[in-house]
Formats: sequence, C-alpha cells, structure tokens
Amino acid sequence: MYEKYGNKLPKNSDVAKRYKTLVGREHIFKKLGKTREQFFEITEVTKQNIFKTIPKREKSKWDKIVDKLKETKYSIINNKKYINRTNDAQEAINEMVNIQNLRGYSKHLATIWSGEENISMNQYLQGEEIELRGVFSSVNEVKKYTDDLIELIDNMPKEKCIPENTLLVRGVSTDRIDLNNFIPGSKPRKLGTLTSSSYNIDTADDFSGYTDIDGPQGYIIKIHAPQGTKGVAINIDVTTASEEYEYLLSPNQKYITHSVEDNIIEIELIE
Repeated sequence: MYEKYGNKLPKNSDVAKRYKTLVGREHIFKKLGKTREQFFEITEVTKQNIFKTIPKREKSKWDKIVDKLKETKYSIINNKKYINRTNDAQEAINEMVNIQNLRGYSKHLATIWSGEENISMNQYLQGEEIELRGVFSSVNEVKKYTDDLIELIDNMPKEKCIPENTLLVRGVSTDRIDLNNFIPGSKPRKLGTLTSSSYNIDTADDFSGYTDIDGPQGYIIKIHAPQGTKGVAINIDVTTASEEYEYLLSPNQKYITHSVEDNIIEIELIE
C-alpha cells in the first residue's frame, strides 16, 4: 500500500527511515496472515507521521476515476446490475469462504495458489519456461497441481459460487497486459490463465501499478461476474480471508469485452 509514497519523501530523512520500517512491517504482517486492520493498529503512529510529511496535492484524474468506481453501488452491463462490494469486501470474501468450505486436498490446492507457487503455475499455462517456486520440486508437480486446481474450479457446484451478479476487479500493470485480448465487440474468448480477481477496488488499484507522480501505469479490469460464476475464494490460510479479497477464475472462463477507456477495461463473463 505505501510503496507508492516512497518517492515523495526526502532521502535519508527520519521520516524516510520510518517509512522504510513501515513498509517492512507491512510485508511481515502479510506473511504472518495478519489483517490490514491489525496492521494499522500497530503502526498508526508511524503512519500518521508519514502522511503528515507527504505534501498535499490535488486529486489526479486517475484518483477521481478510482473514487468514482468505489462510490458506484452497481455497475450495469446489458441492462443487468452487478453489485459493487468494495466497501464490504471482507464480508463478501468471508461469505464465499463459508459457502465453499474447502477441505482436504481442495483446501491444499487453494493454499498453494496463495503463495509464490502461482508464478510457476501460470508459466506452465502460458507455455513459458517453468521456474520451480515454493514447494514445487519438479515440473510434473507444477503441472499436476495446476491441472487439479483448474478442475476444482471448473467442477465447483453453482450453489457454491457467486450468489448474485457481482462486480469483481483486477489490476494489471502495463508490462503484463496484452490489449489485443480486450478488443470491444470482438468474439468471446477464454481468460487463458488462472486469473485472480478481487472484490476490492483499492486492491486492483495497487496491482495496476499506479503512482502519485506518474499516474496510471496499468489498467483496472471491471469483471462483471453473473450469479453462479465459478471460482475459488483464496485466502492466506483458507480459514480467514486475505486482504486481497481474491476470487480465482478458471482459464476456461469465457468473456466478452465491452469497453476500454481511461485505463478501465470492462468485460462480462459468459458461459
């Protein structure tokens, strides 16, 4: 969250040192599975000192676009309403965790995805050279876990999937997106990789690569997910919801692109 502010602080100043400590603590707490609220409680004084030091500025065009997204209760595509749950993302992901109630090997698959192993898994799906990350000890192991995770999503009963038309979001930096996959009016296509999405717009904003100085360095994808859209709710330990509020979609999921404007891409998931 705070990395975007680092280049606003005077080098080697006391506040810069406090900022560095804060970022380090945030990463540690992520690894420990602490929530954003618990992290803030511990670092409140340091956070306030940093924010007081950062010069105030007018909101950029990108800030206003993101704010508007967060304030919109529903997103409408093809005359259908999709609820925006960014303001209660924690509750939304907890609901999905409880609905799916993963156990045994299924829970293990979701846990594997929540770590660095997901890099190896998507390298396999994209036909790239596979780096053995995390617990993986062989390429065959990467392939097995990836194929099994996709099968888990594709076979998830609809009653254990999204219970209502819902707006999910995804942030992608410029160097990781191929806009040829998002041409408005083109034929339906598949996602092609295991695709992380979130209930929370701030999460997507972070992943888009936004910085205060340079403006948007990527895109936010608005994913209109109909009731029953298959996926897996991903958590740090699959017992309490992750601060990324992640709902993982299958590479076999089809979608159509409706618009690309102001670094916002709107797609609709279809069967």
